Amino acid sequence: RRILPVSTLLLIVTILAAYIWLGPLGGAGDVATDAQWSAIFLENWHAIAQSTDYFADTQTPSLLLHYWSLGFDEQFYVVYPIVLIGIMSWSPERIRRKVLAGTLMAVVVASAIWAMMQTSSDPLIAYLSTYTRIWEIALGGLLALVPEEIAFKSEKINALIGWISLFTLFFAGYFIYADGVPWPNAIYPCLGTLGIIWTGRRSGKWGPNAFLMLKPVVYVGNMSYSLYLWNYIWLYLPLRFALPGVTMSTQAVGPRLLQVVAGFLCAVLTYHL
Repeated sequence: RRILPVSTLLLIVTILAAYIWLGPLGGAGDVATDAQWSAIFLENWHAIAQSTDYFADTQTPSLLLHYWSLGFDEQFYVVYPIVLIGIMSWSPERIRRKVLAGTLMAVVVASAIWAMMQTSSDPLIAYLSTYTRIWEIALGGLLALVPEEIAFKSEKINALIGWISLFTLFFAGYFIYADGVPWPNAIYPCLGTLGIIWTGRRSGKWGPNAFLMLKPVVYVGNMSYSLYLWNYIWLYLPLRFALPGVTMSTQAVGPRLLQVVAGFLCAVLTYHL
């Protein structure tokens, strides 16, 4: 209900836009092929096969390349429940939590090591591959298993961790976009998110909860999925169709801000309708 309606709508809109502005022989066929892989949540592997560089400044990437993260998410959401059900079915009840935690820890360590190695040898694969990314979501599964009693009891300590985590999230975008490599840059948003979830309501009045619970903040959070999909389209569609030779770094700031506003308005409409 949350993912399929908006992701399907964006696929249709992108394909129609490609055929209107590019034509069947001008690249619309490539967009349609990307859409097929995106629809079955395998765009990250398709992008690897096509050697598509998400951060290349000399080319305009696929209009659907941002579906790579949806593909990675859905691949995890297919596999993890199977692993969970298997462990719950086959392991004795007294050690189920430990077995699951050990399994997730092994996945986190193996995937993180693989991400380090791939970042050095092939940053493109490291950025898009499920194997080099799965540690990020597995950390969340691991956090869910941490016993409540070992949490910090002090509201001020939890508040400090919460604020540091929130500012880490704010600055994560800069570090990630600086060079585009997933390791170690992905650590920042992961640790920031873990810190906010971990401290949660235990930070009391001192923590960032008052800010995070503001209606505008909650509203943007609720529609962030639509915002993610629309913003990428609006940022890259003009570069692909209307501004040949212009890249993200050479485009004027004014038009780019207008594109962000357009993406935001489309996200609002999509979220409500």
